[in-house]
Amino acid sequence: MTRSESRSLVELLQRETKAANKNLVIYISMAFGNPTTNLGARIVQDTLDWLKDIRVNTVTLADTVAPPLPI
Repeated sequence: MTRSESRSLVELLQRETKAANKNLVIYISMAFGNPTTNLGARIVQDTLDWLKDIRVNTVTLADTVAPPLPI
């Protein structure tokens, strides 16, 4: 999913959860690094700022990166 598609989905989910009188929880995986790109911190900060702007109040940062297992 592209970043734009992801944001559209989050906006839809935010509207639907508010209509249901619930709170949306967002999880950001690989928030502390990604072995395929060096964009991590900048994208995470931009995303957190955007989530704050659309009033998402609960965000969990996760790190799913692990060293490769020997074969």
